[in-house]
Amino acid sequence: MSEYNIFMTYVASKDLKDITAYIANELKEPTAAKRIVGKIKEAVMSLREMPNRHSVIDEEIIAVKAIRKIMIDNYIMLFIV
Repeated sequence: MSEYNIFMTYVASKDLKDITAYIANELKEPTAAKRIVGKIKEAVMSLREMPNRHSVIDEEIIAVKAIRKIMIDNYIMLFIV
């Protein structure tokens, strides 16, 4: 089985840092911040194998670009293959 390369955009990377900072600093839950970031990173790395297992978003404007999504707790991660 072939593996895919993972590339995270600058915006996605910044969002991840912002999520971490918000949970750790604003909500005063650094342990929860580490947990959710760990889950997000795990989901990202899982895309190395079989990223097409996640369905394309079915909204017409988005479907044209074949954007897919993964739900991670209260967060939605969008990606393309």
